[in-house]
Amino acid sequence: MRKHIILDPGHGKNGLNTSGKCSPILDDKEWDLNHPYVYQKRYREGNSNREIVWLLTIELNKLGYEVHNTNPEDREMGLATRVRRANEICKKYGTDNCLFISVHSNAAPTSNGNQWSTATGFSVYVAKQCSDTSRCMASKCYELACAAGYKGNRARPAKGYWEANFYVIKNTLCPAILTENLFYNTKSDLHLLMDDKVIRDIVKYHVDMLKSVNT
Repeated sequence: MRKHIILDPGHGKNGLNTSGKCSPILDDKEWDLNHPYVYQKRYREGNSNREIVWLLTIELNKLGYEVHNTNPEDREMGLATRVRRANEICKKYGTDNCLFISVHSNAAPTSNGNQWSTATGFSVYVAKQCSDTSRCMASKCYELACAAGYKGNRARPAKGYWEANFYVIKNTLCPAILTENLFYNTKSDLHLLMDDKVIRDIVKYHVDMLKSVNT
């Protein structure tokens, strides 16, 4: 079993050093503007990513994993720094002892924070040239997210995951996936993302994926 889990929370707290990773402006008649994921009347992706990583860390520690965070600072430290930190952990403990998960929520058709979308659901990515373990992680995470009710409304590859050379999964030495947990610029999904139960569901399918593939 790989004992070291590297968690990568995408983007900074309250949007620090990350432009556009937010919802359209929220109306206080529909939304709770005091919600911890909201800053200056916009849902901030980085805030929920960090909450999910924090809760994941608690649950994985209970299972005996050692959990590492590539960006514990409030501000976004940048892709190169996050990957460098992940690879330092891989070199210290061995790539055979590490797994990497980059945690995000999604936006479509743009991520500029000004448009509402209709796209919904979970998606997961691996690098185009990745390990079998990465593909196994992605496939299982998709299966579990769908079983929890978060498949969404978009067509996707038969295998359930996409291949894309996002910097963090392409350049990390150990098996790696990037999860996109619902759409923060689709109103129905944003209501879910601001629900504590849904956040617990997101944490659970990540944990259950690791329990299933990492034995």
